Amino acid sequence: MKRIFNLVALCALAIFGAGVTQGAFAQRALNKYLGKTSTSVTVKSEGRSSQTFGVEFGKNGLGTATSNAPFIINRKIEKGEAGAQRYAFEIEAKQDINFSLRNEWIFDGLSFDESLFYMPGFWYKRNERTPKNAPSLNVSDNWSVRDDRLTTPLAGFFQAGKSLGMFVRRTDKLADDVIMDKKEGEVILNGNSSIGSVGFAKSGNQPVLTAQYPFHEAPYSYQTKLKLTPALRGFVSLKKGEKKTISWEVKAVPAKDYTEYVSKTWEHSFDNLDPQPLEEYLTDTEIKETLTNFHKEAIYTVNGLTGFSGLWYNMATCENTGVLSVGFCGRTLINSFNLLEFGDQQNDPDKVALARKVIDSYFDNGFTESGLLREQVYRNYKETVYSLRKQTEGIVATLYILNYDRLRGKRHPEVDAKIKGLLKSFAKMQDTDGSLPRKFDRQFKVLDKSKGSTQLIITPMLLASKYFDDPEFKDVAVKASRFIEKELVGKADYFSSTLDSNCEDKEAALIASTSLLQLAQVSEGKEKQRYIELMEKSAVFTLSWYYLYDVPFAQGQLLYGANLKTRGWGSVSTENNHIDVYIFDFLEVLRWLEAEKGNKRYGQMADVIESSIREQMLPYEYHMRGVGKKGYMPEIVQQTMWDYGANGKGFLNVHGSIGWTVASVWEMLSPGRFDNFMNSFEGN
Repeated sequence: MKRIFNLVALCALAIFGAGVTQGAFAQRALNKYLGKTSTSVTVKSEGRSSQTFGVEFGKNGLGTATSNAPFIINRKIEKGEAGAQRYAFEIEAKQDINFSLRNEWIFDGLSFDESLFYMPGFWYKRNERTPKNAPSLNVSDNWSVRDDRLTTPLAGFFQAGKSLGMFVRRTDKLADDVIMDKKEGEVILNGNSSIGSVGFAKSGNQPVLTAQYPFHEAPYSYQTKLKLTPALRGFVSLKKGEKKTISWEVKAVPAKDYTEYVSKTWEHSFDNLDPQPLEEYLTDTEIKETLTNFHKEAIYTVNGLTGFSGLWYNMATCENTGVLSVGFCGRTLINSFNLLEFGDQQNDPDKVALARKVIDSYFDNGFTESGLLREQVYRNYKETVYSLRKQTEGIVATLYILNYDRLRGKRHPEVDAKIKGLLKSFAKMQDTDGSLPRKFDRQFKVLDKSKGSTQLIITPMLLASKYFDDPEFKDVAVKASRFIEKELVGKADYFSSTLDSNCEDKEAALIASTSLLQLAQVSEGKEKQRYIELMEKSAVFTLSWYYLYDVPFAQGQLLYGANLKTRGWGSVSTENNHIDVYIFDFLEVLRWLEAEKGNKRYGQMADVIESSIREQMLPYEYHMRGVGKKGYMPEIVQQTMWDYGANGKGFLNVHGSIGWTVASVWEMLSPGRFDNFMNSFEGN
């Protein structure tokens, strides 16, 4: 029987997207592995301990509680799409009650210890790279988290030995939420909330999928960066005679590996949620003009360097902090290039002059004696640690500027030499496996051996191969791609690309996919096809970090007043659970893949992301979104019960870094830069 089942799995895998075959496989897998289900309802009165009632269901779906319960409950199981099973629970109050419903799906013949788990935008595999003060299997085998913490309200697991995954997904529309004063223990909600929770548990060595309404975060709730707090459980009120229906679906997924499991699960979720682009009110030019107020207001000179102060703003005032950063949070040099290009396009000499002021300062004073870019400059701060992230971002911006000037007859030979020397130094740091370290000191001595940022080297090396007409730079990029293929894409392990955490994160997958696109653009034949296949795998992993639905907010919260639609916004990492506008040139990947693969989902999702992040939270007159100055696109938008240190769900964090957010939205609205750069040398 096992051999027959595996042959069915292989056949299903061979016919991607064939609904009948996939559905038959999914139904057969559920019949084989789904054991018993367990349902309970917990009732709580104010000031009293809660009471839990176990429920057994007859063939007609009518539930019988273990004792004289103050409710009636029915369950309906129906066939869903592509072999899914849909579970609808209707609970009716026999008297006024405050209730919490929980259901468990227990899987026989599958192993918890061999499972890799998945909660999109929050949990990947075993969250083994996540710090000890954040959720992972190192903390507990059982986790239940709020729906709105997840980019799709879904929890699942994959087993490589079975070529099989399972998931449970909330199918109700999430429409409302409430503000809570109490943040731990059992809480009777002071209104209606549609937020539930999903998760997984271990029973013996059997994997269990769980779902609850309203939410139950356990064994801990993760409400503040790197701080686990006691479990939190909500109770919703029903008046006598009132009814409420809550629905989930359970589905089996044939997949040869974890990446394909994530991909198929994402596609199923996308098809069911069908996110649509938002209406746009501002033109690209109007958005860019608004963003230029940041450049105007953020200009600052410190320690012999002039740039745009981009870090550590109080979002309510946006007073200039005087912190310059060449990459990551501040992205000073790419911001200066954006302003320069836009100023020329708009025939605005003031913008051009401001951009040139920054560029000239960095070209004259932006390098250390050892040849590194000065990464972070403020007050009396002495840099001792440098990063591949900031260096490569600064190099890319510099090369764009150098080539922009080259095309206009202006050359910077001293800067050319410095950038070429810096890239040669990085080439020497490349390990035999193609990787580069995450951090190093002024003399290039390695301080952080983590290799998860290796993909960052590809873009500058490819640009440099053209600009300096030196194929050795491309060789470095190709060698780095081998590491990405084996260690990141091959193992579905994207981590440590952001600098304020060292864990599974969106940016690692996103940068990998954009780097692979660029390699595909400069390659031909089988090599190009290889990059396309790798790019698609990393791109779908990236997409799992972006919301497919709109999180509800409570009246009185800033994001409720802003009517924020979260579809298209990206969660950040397993450590940092807020959403942001990090996108840069990723939409080019999606549109390229749509053209290459014919998968319309990619193009639709690109439209959703662009329409959602371009202007919803952009501060301008009569549309300030709680931000102190026009054009200061906020960084930390808190869509779930989590904060970076202050304010919680429905609000911005008190502080945020602005430089990178401005640069990200700007680059999204300026597609084709890499391609234009490479093509600018044709015929020269």
